[in-house]
Amino acid sequence: MNLIKSEQDWLSFINDNLTNQNVVIDNIRFSGWPKLEITIDGDRFNGTMPTELMRGFIEFQDDFYRAYTELRYKTNNIQRLTPQDKERLEFVFKIEDNCTKGTAEESDIINAVIENVSKIFSNMTGIEQLAGIAILVFSYTGYKIFEKYSDNKLSENNNESGNNALRIQKEAVVEALYAAGKIPQNATEFKDRTESSFKSIFKYANGAKTISIGNQSWNQDEIEEIIQKPDKNREKKELNLSLYIEGIRRNRGYLTLNVNNGDDHSFSMRVESNMADVDETAKLFDAFKSNKKIGIIFTAKIIDGNINTGNFIKLAD
Repeated sequence: MNLIKSEQDWLSFINDNLTNQNVVIDNIRFSGWPKLEITIDGDRFNGTMPTELMRGFIEFQDDFYRAYTELRYKTNNIQRLTPQDKERLEFVFKIEDNCTKGTAEESDIINAVIENVSKIFSNMTGIEQLAGIAILVFSYTGYKIFEKYSDNKLSENNNESGNNALRIQKEAVVEALYAAGKIPQNATEFKDRTESSFKSIFKYANGAKTISIGNQSWNQDEIEEIIQKPDKNREKKELNLSLYIEGIRRNRGYLTLNVNNGDDHSFSMRVESNMADVDETAKLFDAFKSNKKIGIIFTAKIIDGNINTGNFIKLAD
């Protein structure tokens, strides 16, 4: 068993196996690393989590659930996630003083991927599987996220010579991976989705002067550019659909529904307290408990032809 406890351990393991087409991936385990660090600086962020920003972290978690479901189960229907999946995939952030800095350990999340590596990266060589895992690890530690906007600027934490040397080594390892083997398509797609996940946090960090993910950092102008960047083929429509309610979560001032229209496509829907009266709320819970479809009129955000999220308007007659 190869135990990975640090970024240096991981880079060394990759380097040692770059020419090994049959490297065995399922005997790797991560412990205490990787860690996801998100730091938000601004007058409103001083060891606190404003409610609005909390919403961004919730959307980030939901996006990650969906991305993993597509990776593991080949569908974006998060109902396929087991309770054990959700427990292992949940980000638990520790908030620190002086800014809003959230730190979450991802080792169990990556281990969940490795334990299913033969299903996720099926019919691939060992080096291709290694490349796939490496892309996943680097994606959710913030490496190469919003690279176009940050121009590879690094946070102050990376100015130390040791960290800078590690960054240079990481860049070399990633280049070598691309040269050594075919990068799995589903790993590349997962990496692309990470920007959408992180964008949820940027979108709700109103007043942030800087945001850092890992060792990359963005200033106010760059944050605004990222927020304004349109999603591909994005549109909004008012829809009237009969939907299954897979889950309901109560939040302060609103409900979050996980809904499905019966064709294996699920998405989240926000129900503001001033949009649904007591009777409608009761009907939503009844539909959830009885697993029966219920007609809902809502505003849908559609990306690439799929409903991404919805905002409840009213129950259909």
